[in-house]
Amino acid sequence: MNTVLTAGADAFGARESLAASGHPMIRLGSQGESVGECQSKLNRVDARLMRDAGSGLDNCPLRVDAIFGPRTRAAVVSFQKFAFPFQPAEWDGVVGPHTWAALDVHAATKPKGQIAPSALTPSRWGPLLAAAASSGVALRDGNAVRTLIDGRETFEEMVSDIRLAQGDGDYIYLLGWDISDDFNMIPGDAATTVRALLSAASARNVQIRVILWAKPPGANFLTVRFVNTLPNGAAIRDDLTANNHPMSEIDLVKEMVTGGVDGAAAAVLAAIAARDPVALTGAHHQKVLVIKRGETLLAYCGGLDINRNRLEPVSPSTGDPQHDVHCRIVGPAAWDLLQTFIMRWRHHPDGAKLDAGAKGPLRGVGERLPAPIPTPPAVADKDAPFGGVTSVMIGRTFNPVRSFPGAPPVLKERDIQKLVLAGIRNAQRFLYIEDQYLIDLDVADTINRVLPQIAHVTILIPGNAITEPTFMTEYRRDFMERALRGLSQADAAKLRVFQLSRSQTVPTFGPHCYVHAKTWVIDDELAIIGSANCNRRGYQHDSEVDAFMFGTTAGRGAVNSLAQAYRIRLWREHLGLPATALVDGVKNADNWLKGIRPATARVIEFDHRLPATKWQAVRDKAAEALRKFIDPVP
Repeated sequence: MNTVLTAGADAFGARESLAASGHPMIRLGSQGESVGECQSKLNRVDARLMRDAGSGLDNCPLRVDAIFGPRTRAAVVSFQKFAFPFQPAEWDGVVGPHTWAALDVHAATKPKGQIAPSALTPSRWGPLLAAAASSGVALRDGNAVRTLIDGRETFEEMVSDIRLAQGDGDYIYLLGWDISDDFNMIPGDAATTVRALLSAASARNVQIRVILWAKPPGANFLTVRFVNTLPNGAAIRDDLTANNHPMSEIDLVKEMVTGGVDGAAAAVLAAIAARDPVALTGAHHQKVLVIKRGETLLAYCGGLDINRNRLEPVSPSTGDPQHDVHCRIVGPAAWDLLQTFIMRWRHHPDGAKLDAGAKGPLRGVGERLPAPIPTPPAVADKDAPFGGVTSVMIGRTFNPVRSFPGAPPVLKERDIQKLVLAGIRNAQRFLYIEDQYLIDLDVADTINRVLPQIAHVTILIPGNAITEPTFMTEYRRDFMERALRGLSQADAAKLRVFQLSRSQTVPTFGPHCYVHAKTWVIDDELAIIGSANCNRRGYQHDSEVDAFMFGTTAGRGAVNSLAQAYRIRLWREHLGLPATALVDGVKNADNWLKGIRPATARVIEFDHRLPATKWQAVRDKAAEALRKFIDPVP
């Protein structure tokens, strides 16, 4: 499948063209075989919802009479609200390609965690992702993907690719949240600092363009200034973020007073929040590196910052070097990450000024969409180490700020949240999550609904003692309580949360215990790697980018998908077991549990419960008063 809905296309026209290639579009007044098929599938969805949730679709079960009347339309709208909960534009009662795709999936028999690894079907995620995404987001087939775990592996790949950019048409584009430009990305090699690598590339006539967040109070300033001194370099320090205005702190105090917090306490809480200026404004949190070298376009995205704390124990008491993940993509989806950089460049007024300067405009603007990589062995094992080509969808969170007169239009984007929730809702076997925060209540509610029908949800987070910001303990408790609400004891036991630890008896946070990753593996079929944490900030407020990836492997023994191979690598790192003991994401998940996990494991259970004390009640009130600012929506 290669579903591509281009940005700016008329949404209705796109639906019509897709409908023509599959099911016909049907609506009120339609008659015929397709209407009967739709009615039958609505009835099957209704029966499953009644069984699993106790409530079904409006006006179901329907009489299968092949006539699209008012009752059928009401049932369709009810289904669309279930299948697309955050997309009211889809609740139109018209059965087009998105609704047909969702019907096909939700009406199918849904096994409960009994799928054997050899029977994985990653391709089922094509229509599911396409149905959940907005019309400007493309599903790109034919990519070579390499999943990267931790700093050493990631930086070695980045250095190699940067050095291969050689010619007049080549370029290196970097989007960053925070950067250290003076450490050796390959230990012992002084030529692998960011400054050394970019200086050498610029001398080869490679175009260097960099956008870094204007992280308060002055982070990234020196790097931006350095890049602008390069003969072929230009850089922007980007402070155009949601809620970034001088009144932010005053607004915070007003909000808390309105919420019932007295003036003195409000002032104290404002001071707490002001320690982290992000809590009052917002951040550009995307971490993207795009490289054009010869005929090859490739890109990186994920959670890793180019920072020495991914390699060295800068602050070992807080878990450095941090555990993190990234991915490297060769193929059409790299072009979507290139467009992410171009959009950010055009969004800032300095982009136009720099384009008009002596160093010239972005070379990447005219880049053609790469052709899909056909099948192995057409790709190098280095590029696709799991032996197969991969389908990738790039989702973003972005809040445009009209920064100057005549600025090109930039769309508000919320696709990461839509796609993550669609992934949870359509899980058939299990969810595996690694996240820095784990506090989004929409995710908690969706996990709550899906837990009865899957085998387990296994989550890895950093311990409360080494996690910022303030009140993370309260927000994580709220997440867990929402995820467990109303479940039977058996279903509640399926939710398993762990933290990295140097000890299996008490939480001990030494080197490599801080989980900075933002990644999901669903059913060993879909892998998600990106910068968005599981919080409202990541899904609605800050600038983020995630890659949603699925594909089969070729000739790799018991491993049948990219997601499965990736999950096995993560579990090997945390549990210290060989790959052969971790092939089955359901049966082998018990290796995480106390009393079963091996002595080589570096994990311990996370307890979300907090004491019921007067002091805790005060903290609870303060946490709720600050929630909008610590975990905001714009």
